[in-house]
Amino acid sequence: MLTRRFNLPDTQAILTWAARSAALVVTYFVAGKLGLLLPAIGSLITLIWLPAGIAVAVLLRWGLAYWPGVFVASLAVNMTLAASPWLALSIAVGNTLGPVLSTLLLKYTFFNWLLDKSRDILMLIVSAAAGMVVSASGGVLSLYLFNVVTDDDVLLSWFTWWAGDFVGVLLATPLLLNISLVEISALWRQRNEYIVWLLLTCVLGWSIFFVNPGTQGNALPLVFLMLPMVVWSAMRFDTTGASLSTLVCMLIAVVATSRGLGPFHRAEPYNGLFVLWMFLATLVLVQLMVTALQTQRKIAENRIRTLAFFDPLTHLPNRNLLIDRLRHAMHSSARSKRHGAVMFLDLDHFKNINDTHGHDVGDNLLKEVARRLLVCVRQGDTVARMSGDEFVVVLENLDENAQQAARQSEAIAEKIRAALAGVVHLTSGQYQYHKVIDYFTSASIGISQFCDGEEKLDDILKRADLTMYQAKAAGRNAVRFFDPAMQRLVEHRSILELQLRHAVERNELTVLYQTQVDKYGTVLGCEALLRWHNEKMGAISPAEFIPLAEDTGLILPIGHWVLNQACQQLRSWSERAETRQLSIAINVSARQFREASFVDSIASALKHYEIKPELLKLELTEGVVLYDIDEAVARMHQLNALGVMLSLDDFGTGYSSLSYLQRLPLDQLKIDQSFVRDINEDTSDAAIVRTIITLGATLGLDVIAEGVENQAQYAYLVEHGCKAFQGYLFARPESIEKLTMQVLRQKELNASNITQ
Repeated sequence: MLTRRFNLPDTQAILTWAARSAALVVTYFVAGKLGLLLPAIGSLITLIWLPAGIAVAVLLRWGLAYWPGVFVASLAVNMTLAASPWLALSIAVGNTLGPVLSTLLLKYTFFNWLLDKSRDILMLIVSAAAGMVVSASGGVLSLYLFNVVTDDDVLLSWFTWWAGDFVGVLLATPLLLNISLVEISALWRQRNEYIVWLLLTCVLGWSIFFVNPGTQGNALPLVFLMLPMVVWSAMRFDTTGASLSTLVCMLIAVVATSRGLGPFHRAEPYNGLFVLWMFLATLVLVQLMVTALQTQRKIAENRIRTLAFFDPLTHLPNRNLLIDRLRHAMHSSARSKRHGAVMFLDLDHFKNINDTHGHDVGDNLLKEVARRLLVCVRQGDTVARMSGDEFVVVLENLDENAQQAARQSEAIAEKIRAALAGVVHLTSGQYQYHKVIDYFTSASIGISQFCDGEEKLDDILKRADLTMYQAKAAGRNAVRFFDPAMQRLVEHRSILELQLRHAVERNELTVLYQTQVDKYGTVLGCEALLRWHNEKMGAISPAEFIPLAEDTGLILPIGHWVLNQACQQLRSWSERAETRQLSIAINVSARQFREASFVDSIASALKHYEIKPELLKLELTEGVVLYDIDEAVARMHQLNALGVMLSLDDFGTGYSSLSYLQRLPLDQLKIDQSFVRDINEDTSDAAIVRTIITLGATLGLDVIAEGVENQAQYAYLVEHGCKAFQGYLFARPESIEKLTMQVLRQKELNASNITQ
């Protein structure tokens, strides 16, 4: 059996149609009732019939599917006038067919709602005139057949009906098609000027139409004073404000004429209505023409501004706007004392792509570069295209400290360099003949900083440009600073990073060990301390290369190497009775600790070297565990399950609080050396040390003090209950061989004392 499938509209579409239709009926009905308060003939015909314009606007904007709403609304208006149902029905048919015809004419002539061209205004006039012929003819014929109008009034009634609908379309349709929150907001911002306009117009209208009755038309020339008011509104208030203003002027004229006042009132109705209609039509047409001219002017101004301040290819700011933005950034930097920076960026070997693949491919590359640059910078920064393949980035609101500002600008520059370095997929040709070209690109970047406001704008750009060429000379795909000191800093960091990457394989890294003792001086264990000695640069401080290793991620392989060195030493010590109880503490960085495989790497090392887990101590700083305390606690419990010891390093220097300390499964607190250094002179440091010792005892944690350098510090710590110590007083960091010899000598000495 064959069945036919029907495509039913979805529920949402039906609800939308119903809601819009209801809004149309209400708006049409209210506008119709208000319009009939100003009748021209009888109680059915007026010279301003806004519902016709409402119907055309709705059918244009929402579609012809809303014609039932127009029909129902028109029927409802006519039913309230005590007309017979058949008469109301007949008039509603004409009031529906007229807007439908106007809408069809506008749709098939590609009408533009913006009305920014004379052609669109002409099409609106023609369609309104043609469509309203149907509406007026249907309405007046219905009135004639139902004996509402006589033979003598047919022509006047038809003209009045057509004129009212025609003016209503010209006035309401542009208003409803172009009304938006943007235009309403703009009109609200001009409310003071609009109120002034409204007051002046009302005073002028009252003077022309009410003070001077003009029953014989003697005051007719005065009505032309309303035209400047319409022009004023059209030039200042856009389509929405201008349409409302024209409606005000028209209402003044119609109200006065309907009361037998003003220049348009005549003893002969035909003459008076014709002149009034000509006046109303003139007001609307003047408003439409001036509004169109204003729209064209604004479009032209925007186009001129775009051409003057933006690059037509990439749509980035051009040199003119860049200079303005840079000048503003310099003033802002001088006030806030925060640094700014200018990056001058040039694509490497850009000429090659134009020569080999054509300028269209080169243009596509420039557009892709512009897109990637915008992704790399922060909100508030400026990306501009200077010319050709040269781009400039202006960074604002950097740090007050010059070195920190340099690091920030370097980070952004490196992000840009990385984003531009690599293969870019470019399209060549058009439509079905296009092909994809893989092109490798890179950029050279020069950076010039500014802050005090004394620099000249041109000098800043020249310095950045000069530095960019230095980056090219250095081999391209590089970042360079103009400031010699900053440049040396960047170069040193770059060299340091390069050397650090090869430090492990070149055996340049070593581990020194500093003993940890009890109050009797007995060695309990030691801390593994990383050192680096480079052939070219000599000994490099851990304070310099450890943060670099953190930033670059090199801390992961280095940390793994240190772990293996410590475990290997614990394995070696376990083979001798004198050293098998010694522990080794290693520092764990934040990046290591947050690695998903960190716990597994510890477990693997313990298993591989077959060592007692309690002899391996991991020192964590507060910053490591407080980054994500829930994750840190879970990971520390995993480490506890392995049996390793956990020590909180540099305790007291961070955000110490009992609330988190009670949650952490720790074995030891380590008093930071900054508190130990002045323990005998600074009462605050002494109080902090006593508190930490007491806190450790309360929580059942061991406490060790680092940085103990003299006997007075040691005595104070012993007096207040500290049981473990580390510092130069006992031993400096030394090789494992020397430390082992020290432990063995101590064991021999203790054995000798016991024998004696």
